Amino acid sequence: MPPSESLSDFLEVLRGAKNVVILAGAGLSAGSGIRTYRGVGGLWTNNDPGRLASPEGFREDPGLIWKFYDKRIEQCRQATPNAAHRTLASLALPSVQSQFLPSLDPKWTPPLLVTQNFDGLSVRALQDLADQLSADEMSAAQSRLIETHGSAFRVICTQCKCAKSSAERLSCPAFDDGAEYNGKIPVEDLPRCGGREWNGSNRYGRCGGLLRPGVVWFGEVPEQQGRL
Repeated sequence: MPPSESLSDFLEVLRGAKNVVILAGAGLSAGSGIRTYRGVGGLWTNNDPGRLASPEGFREDPGLIWKFYDKRIEQCRQATPNAAHRTLASLALPSVQSQFLPSLDPKWTPPLLVTQNFDGLSVRALQDLADQLSADEMSAAQSRLIETHGSAFRVICTQCKCAKSSAERLSCPAFDDGAEYNGKIPVEDLPRCGGREWNGSNRYGRCGGLLRPGVVWFGEVPEQQGRL
């Protein structure tokens, strides 16, 4: 079929599709107030991604990157799913599938949603359907959602490699109200494995190592690349 802007043509193709893959970019969350990266007002318009979104930048100045991501993570925490997130999530509902995706094979398998956004809004939109999906249906839908650029609500220890997820804001001296620094932020004031109560342990998940945001940076391999 040649390219078309016809909604009826799109619905016809959708109803005949046996397998559906949806690739979502930054524009999906723009309606929730999350800034995009490129174009007018984009984050990379006045910021250097090499300094703020790369392993090399983190090694050079982890405090600079954490200051940048702390604001981004808080923005994600305050945002709510928009109509586009909710529409895509609704494709996990059997009633919606029977109307718009009757040819799925195997039947009732939700479309594979691959989001490049780490804001967690697609996850939350799906969770909002918990009262309309059985436990098995929710599990199937969650398994078909890939956050290929990681999650704003996950951290990874650079030392023991433990990864943890939490919706709560990280606690560390650098994030305290009124904290100000002249020059680079000392590493010991940044988020660390085991939290600010770390007592010298070297155990996995409490080793005191520097934490990094659980997102995919430039030069890193997208998550679950083998499934794509």
